[in-house]
Amino acid sequence: MSETKRSASKADPAPDGSQDIELAPADAMDPVIEFYKKDVDRTLLRENLKLTPEERAVKFLAFAKFVRGLKEAGERARAADPSWGLE
Repeated sequence: MSETKRSASKADPAPDGSQDIELAPADAMDPVIEFYKKDVDRTLLRENLKLTPEERAVKFLAFAKFVRGLKEAGERARAADPSWGLE
């Protein structure tokens, strides 16, 4: 039995159910991304990417604990004075 090759298209997924996606060239500039890029501190992204996945998870858990503490402090403040924060 001979095997025939078929070109992949949106209507013709691969046997595993995936579809080929055509990517933009690496040097393509997306104007939307370029517009927002100026507002992103990429040094923070680079520093976080230097961490191992485990270090990033530990950092995230510490942040989540901090946020939970803020939430609980707000709940305590509102319980002590229901008008707190409604100005």
